[in-house]
Amino acid sequence: MAAATVAQCLAAVPADRCAAVSAVRKRINENLPTITACSVK
Repeated sequence: MAAATVAQCLAAVPADRCAAVSAVRKRINENLPTITACSVK
């Protein structure tokens, strides 16, 4: 079953990867307001 919330998803991350995932999430949240468009090719 997939996590229903971000908190549940982060709780499922192995301890040895938690710091890296948290750092990526922090960077995304810092830059999210500045993102106006996304192109995926």
